[in-house]
Amino acid sequence: MNKKVFSWMLKILGIALAMFLLVWTVRRTDADPLQEIMHANRGMLILAFLSVGLTHVLGAYRWGTLLAVQGIRLPYWTLLQLTWVGTFFSQLIPGAVSGDLLKLAYVAKSKKGIGTEVFLTIVMDRVVGVAGLFLVASLGGLLFLTKHWEIAMASRVVGLSLLIVFGGGIASLVGLIIIVYHKWFMKWNLVARTVDWFDHHLPSFVMSIVKRLCDGADLYKNAKKTLFSAILLSMMIHASLGNGLFCVGRALGERDISYSAYFLSTQIGNAVTLVPATPGGLGLRDSVSSAFFEALDVAPSDKTGAIPVVNSMLVVLWALVGAVCLGWLRVDLRKE
Repeated sequence: MNKKVFSWMLKILGIALAMFLLVWTVRRTDADPLQEIMHANRGMLILAFLSVGLTHVLGAYRWGTLLAVQGIRLPYWTLLQLTWVGTFFSQLIPGAVSGDLLKLAYVAKSKKGIGTEVFLTIVMDRVVGVAGLFLVASLGGLLFLTKHWEIAMASRVVGLSLLIVFGGGIASLVGLIIIVYHKWFMKWNLVARTVDWFDHHLPSFVMSIVKRLCDGADLYKNAKKTLFSAILLSMMIHASLGNGLFCVGRALGERDISYSAYFLSTQIGNAVTLVPATPGGLGLRDSVSSAFFEALDVAPSDKTGAIPVVNSMLVVLWALVGAVCLGWLRVDLRKE
């Protein structure tokens, strides 16, 4: 089968899966998201929308700080547009790879000869993003346990969710240490021999790129303050998403699920979407959050089904801003 055709088939399957999961979540819980929106508290719904939007504002600033370490400086407005465009593509294609490629192409075109450096900043942006997710999820898990220890012990779904986030938090810390102190690990005989084997068996241009990436990573090792602030920004981003879901719940009239449960549900849902099965995690995140709320058994099923779906609608609305920004960026590229 043609590789391009296979790629498009995967994209179509991802979109189909997202739609199936959304419909399944709504029907399984007898939710009516549109009716819920019609009768929602407008003030809380606006707060939820702004909470989701804040993640893009913080994300653009985070990427800008990582670019600055590589000596690349772009206007904040350009960074924000590129972030929105990346979000737009993430709602179209599973894994959001196209959004990253566009960001890479735009910056590399505007500043010649820095493709590898820009790629490294995108990789680091992803790494600190995932680390921030699991670290804030771990904090949310601890907060949840202080209030719902009995539920965590009694529910297999909740217990497994907590194990995932705590495990992810530990793995994130270990991963960051390895990235920042990779030269220290190179002193280990097994690691050195493995790298030497790759050096002799992989094409020279591949090893050249790897070397440049390692050299770039050294810059972040020497900019620990920037790396630390990027992780804090990531934690703020995921905390803002949790706050947004809480605001959606209160906007729809739900009053029994605690803030810590909303917070943890968001991080669990986002952790699952690291598997690029659907565009932007659409549908997958909703079904996981709904199942988590149901496991708590404290709110009506129609509410637990509607809340994550309405939240996804807000995410998609912000993604549409990226569609508008894409037109502006194309104009800028033609001017280059």
